[in-house]
Amino acid sequence: ESEAGLDSLDLEVGRPVQSMLAQAGTAAEALDSWNEAAAEIKFDGARVQIHVRDSDDGGPGEISIYSRNMDDVTAALPDVVDAVRQSVTEPCILDGEVVAVDDAGDPLPFQHVLRRFRRKHDIEQMVDEVALRLHAFDCLRAGSQGLLDKPLVDRHRRLETVFKTEETAEAVADLLLSDDPDELAAFEAEALAAGHEGIMLKNPQSTCSPGTP
Repeated sequence: ESEAGLDSLDLEVGRPVQSMLAQAGTAAEALDSWNEAAAEIKFDGARVQIHVRDSDDGGPGEISIYSRNMDDVTAALPDVVDAVRQSVTEPCILDGEVVAVDDAGDPLPFQHVLRRFRRKHDIEQMVDEVALRLHAFDCLRAGSQGLLDKPLVDRHRRLETVFKTEETAEAVADLLLSDDPDELAAFEAEALAAGHEGIMLKNPQSTCSPGTP
């Protein structure tokens, strides 16, 4: 059933799909609708979709990275490709955000990310000038299994298993499940204090519908 649904959406490694879109709202509205909310940090970065192909031994193979507009930006992001290659254990399709960071690891404004995406020449020099950090927050496919029809909480658990160790699992964005407005507010304050834009609230049981809110 899952594979049939995926076939209808043409979800396959190496072919990007549109990102899900966000809608404005408050924590109170979210909790009224869902009883419990899934909170993620809203990063000031660039959305990426990472496709890791199969290899002859069944592990991760060739890696491609696509922008929100589904442009292939793999060549501009060799450091992100290397980080994924060292971290991911199996073929997959990941949704995430890349954020420019300074020497201390603190986030830099979005304009720094754009410099990386737009660079066509002297890419290694730009890698040295602007470091990027990956925050993966969704897993659309893992191994041979498509996950679009699975709840967000299940996709996030599967995302965590795609990464090898606790150290590399830092690339997995935090997902807070809460029915407490104060806890959600504290999570947002922590995100803002760390230099991020705030938080995103999602229905924990929502499936993934590319190109829709």
